[in-house]
Amino acid sequence: MKYRIGRQPPRLLAVAAVAAATALTMLGGAIPASAHTPIRLDRGDVLPWQAPLVLNGESPVMLFGTLDRPWAVRSAQLHMTAGQHLVLNLAIPNEAPENLLTNAELPVALVISPDLTVVTVRPALRIPIQTDSGQSLLVLQAYSTVAIAGDYSVVLTGANPARFAVASGLEGLPFAGVTRGRIASDSAVADWYATPPPSRHDDHQQEPRGAAGRIAG
Repeated sequence: MKYRIGRQPPRLLAVAAVAAATALTMLGGAIPASAHTPIRLDRGDVLPWQAPLVLNGESPVMLFGTLDRPWAVRSAQLHMTAGQHLVLNLAIPNEAPENLLTNAELPVALVISPDLTVVTVRPALRIPIQTDSGQSLLVLQAYSTVAIAGDYSVVLTGANPARFAVASGLEGLPFAGVTRGRIASDSAVADWYATPPPSRHDDHQQEPRGAAGRIAG
């Protein structure tokens, strides 16, 4: 899966966080795309330490999945070396029902550092981008920081059922591999994009609330 996501200039990557407006403006630039390896997060990926772990957090990956009920949780981890750049872009399909939701109703990403500092990446703007396979996404927010050593947890949740995607890493770098998970096929990505989430009031898809509730709420 390829995304038209611009590279972050080194001078911006050197700061603790990139201002959302600046970062999202750059995402709209006509900079050639590079491959983001797709990794699907499913209903078993609730606890970060049991969810997919990307072995090099600077590898360009796309973490994607569906929150199938309000306050469902999907998680992954990115292994970082001190001084590396952690770059995340939160997005949704530019399709109903997600693009009809308010910012408060859309998914948020919690970024938990190895020292347990928590940053909430909330939707703020909506920047349209197009994938090389013709899918349309809306980038909701961008986050960047200089990493400390260890595993960063990325936890997705939200008040409504919704599809989500998190583009992570630096474009042009090789994929270093993933453990506790696997690379998704192109057909799996296409199926995700083509399948709207269940209705908010559709309670036939339930998942264990204990662990999810502890993380999300």
